[in-house]
Amino acid sequence: MNNPFTPGNGVEPTYLAGRTQYITEFVKSLKATEEGLPRNAIIYGLRGTGKTVLLRHYRIIAEANGWLCIDREFIERYCEESEFTRVFGSDVATLASEVSVKRKLAETGKKLFEIIKPEEFTAYGITYKPYYATQKIPLEDYLVDMLKSNWHIFEKTGKKGVILLYDEFHSVKDRKDQKQYVLSSLLSAFSKLQREGYKYYLCLSGLPPLKINLKAAKTYTERMFIFQEVENLENQEARKALEEPLKQSEYAFEDKLIEDIIRETKGYPYFIQFYGYFLIYTVNKKRITLKDFNTKR
Repeated sequence: MNNPFTPGNGVEPTYLAGRTQYITEFVKSLKATEEGLPRNAIIYGLRGTGKTVLLRHYRIIAEANGWLCIDREFIERYCEESEFTRVFGSDVATLASEVSVKRKLAETGKKLFEIIKPEEFTAYGITYKPYYATQKIPLEDYLVDMLKSNWHIFEKTGKKGVILLYDEFHSVKDRKDQKQYVLSSLLSAFSKLQREGYKYYLCLSGLPPLKINLKAAKTYTERMFIFQEVENLENQEARKALEEPLKQSEYAFEDKLIEDIIRETKGYPYFIQFYGYFLIYTVNKKRITLKDFNTKR
């Protein structure tokens, strides 16, 4: 069997340890939103603690629970209103197009190449409006309009709503000195839409400054979001992060070795994956001991 450990950037581990509480909270918040009490989620923590893995896991859960999903990894240039609206509008219109095409295919029995025509997309009611700062339309109003005008398409799918999963979102913040208010506009737009009953859900993930940026943008963020700080694993969960993948492989670690890895990594998720992967990759044995580990230090 291949190496059961997966160190990397947001790579799903064989066993997701220590995140049951976070997942339970997320599922409850989705249910609350479905029932008319809007919720959103913030995942924040240091690098390598598993934020991206958790965010991707949330997408799987959301889709399994009947939600449509939009996801994107953000970078600093999206602090510019023109750049943010470009990708935001494109993502919303793309999802609307995808679900419209699928519905049309199911209704008519046609093949994909038979219906992808620009004039037909217009007929489906998909809205994509470029945002121009010269129009002097508040960014908040543009975001609301994009989501409202495409809601009828999402609603017709029979899905429960649309969840936007944004990673590395600590890179997006208001720039008052440049009169760029992307973050506060996004929060205002979602607050308005959710109050009016539209089933949109916002899930943001990033480094600890994310929480600070949100509070600086809008003081009511604590009432909009559940805040999930992703930290190192407790010893018991760190042990599971090592033992559970090994159970699904042909490899085994001596108990003393497991204890030593937990002690050295202090439960840091990325390092747990790295140590496990490194040992199996470099030690030509099925059962690896602490002595083997010490020879590789």
